[in-house]
This record gives sequence, structure tokens and C-alpha cells, in this order.
Amino acid sequence: MKNLDEIFRLQPSEFDNHWGEMDAIIQKLSTLKEQQVAWKRVADYLNSSNISKGHPFFRLGVLHLLTDTSETQAFSYLENAYKEDDRFWHRVQTPPHSRGAYRLLSLVKDFLTYLQEQHNWEKEQLRQPHRAVLVTTLLLIYDKSLIQIWDTPVFTYPVFSKLIQDDGLSRFAKE
Repeated sequence: MKNLDEIFRLQPSEFDNHWGEMDAIIQKLSTLKEQQVAWKRVADYLNSSNISKGHPFFRLGVLHLLTDTSETQAFSYLENAYKEDDRFWHRVQTPPHSRGAYRLLSLVKDFLTYLQEQHNWEKEQLRQPHRAVLVTTLLLIYDKSLIQIWDTPVFTYPVFSKLIQDDGLSRFAKE
């Protein structure tokens, strides 16, 4: 697939094999608003089928987090994505609480709600230009949380010994 029109030439049953390509095509659109419109079209296209709309709902949730002045619409899309994950989890054999929508919603919802309830400088983080930095940081944290434990760097004795070269201090630290 090379463009947005080709996405809509696919049958809904073919979408599961092309999400990565769709992500790449839609991400190349020049504005986040255009990306929102495209993912909304994808979700609407899937509306009458028995195919999960979790992926476009998730993307819409992320885009609304990035562009809106309130997180209400973003939470609604992420909750809908979670419901789709719950409805179709048997097809992918991954429980909905292990999927992206639940993880992102868990990360951002309570944190942003906490900030809303504050009456100090913390609440200011929800207003522009701080909001964009806050949401981008939360999305980066979400991305980093996707790394499996086996993929994280392992610190071994040679690295440790190179870092702490004093034998007395090294012996103490190892204990």
C-alpha cells in the first residue's frame, strides 16, 4: 500500500495483516488533524464489520491526547479500544489488560486526573505549552514500558568493575 485510498480498497477482514502499513501511511500525513480524520475514516469503515476497531481507536486516543486541550475525547477512544480488545482478545490470545489501550489508559488517566485536582503549579502542566511536553513525555514512558524485561540492558561484573575501580568500595557495593 502506498496511500490512503488503497487502505479502503481492502476488505475489513484483511486489515489485521496491514496495520503496520496503515500506520506508516497515516503517519506521513502532514498534520495531526489529518491523521485524526484518516483514523476516524478507518474506524468508520470497520463499523459495519465484525473486525476489531481497537487499533484505530487507540491511534485516535493518542492523537487526541496530543492535540486536545482536554483528555475527555482521548479517554473515550482509549476506553473504546480497550472494549474492542476485550471483545476480540480470543483472536490474538492476549488478554485486554496486557494490550496497549489498557496500558496507556492506566498510565495517563489517573495521572492527568490527579493534576486536574491540584490547586498549584502542577495543574498548570495541563495547559499549553506545558501540556504538549507532558503528553509527549507520558507517551515516551508508555513506549519505554513496552520493552520486555529480557530486552533491557544487563549490568555485569566487568561493567560494574570498570565503573567502580576501588577494590574496597567495589567489595562493599557487591555485598
